[in-house]
Amino acid sequence: MKRISLSFKKLKIDDAGTSKATIIIWIALICSVLGIVSKSVIFIPIGFLFSLVAIFTGQVFWGFFSFFLSLFGFFVSPLLWISIGKIVLFLYVNWGQILEKFLDFASSEGLDI
Repeated sequence: MKRISLSFKKLKIDDAGTSKATIIIWIALICSVLGIVSKSVIFIPIGFLFSLVAIFTGQVFWGFFSFFLSLFGFFVSPLLWISIGKIVLFLYVNWGQILEKFLDFASSEGLDI
């Protein structure tokens, strides 16, 4: 299996005149912009991951630019905020204590739950 080197050096240009880093940058930028104006749940994580790959392939400026576009897309997306809020709610709220009051009330009313 080919090892991926994690460094900030530029990739070599192939016969077509484009490098793999250029293609990665375009994918990161397109996904980040599409995440802002379209389905953010799909495109923002893809743009974020490709921007990190672009940074590690040596295209630091465009990688950070795409990264900040992904962050902006995250901040303007209510669906992503709701999904992160649900995760935080389920992790940090003591549901046993909250449901215990409901179950006590239900059992006092004769409901068997």
